[in-house]
Amino acid sequence: MEENQPTLVDQNQIKFNMAVTALILALAYLLNSWVPVAVAIVCQFTGSLGLLFAPYRLLYIGLIVPSGLVKPNAIPDNHAPHRFAAFIGGLFNLIGLILILNGFDIAGWVFVGIVFGLSLLNLFLSFCAGCFMYYMLNKIGVPGFIHAQVD
Repeated sequence: MEENQPTLVDQNQIKFNMAVTALILALAYLLNSWVPVAVAIVCQFTGSLGLLFAPYRLLYIGLIVPSGLVKPNAIPDNHAPHRFAAFIGGLFNLIGLILILNGFDIAGWVFVGIVFGLSLLNLFLSFCAGCFMYYMLNKIGVPGFIHAQVD
């Protein structure tokens, strides 16, 4: 397969990831606890690496799909922009966590809130800000951003 050719990406898994991220971050805010933020960071970074043991992936393929709650919806797409988006989300949450742990609660929760809002934007309107960033970096020729948007 050529390097820039799309593969199949389960769009419902992406939606599931966004829903769980939003729920975890809402819980973190409601409990005023950094622990759920740390959980989200682990989930996002392991997902961004495409690891088989990424928690969201394990939950989705091990429980959600077999239960019949959600059926896979694999379409031609590239994994790289979605993984980049997960990495950026995890990075924003990490910055937020560091700020919270160092007493800069308002600034920290703003970073976490941005991820929460963008997760909902992707979940409900199917707009992935991280994917958009990836494709813009591809368009201007930044090395490493090799995948063009799939039509």
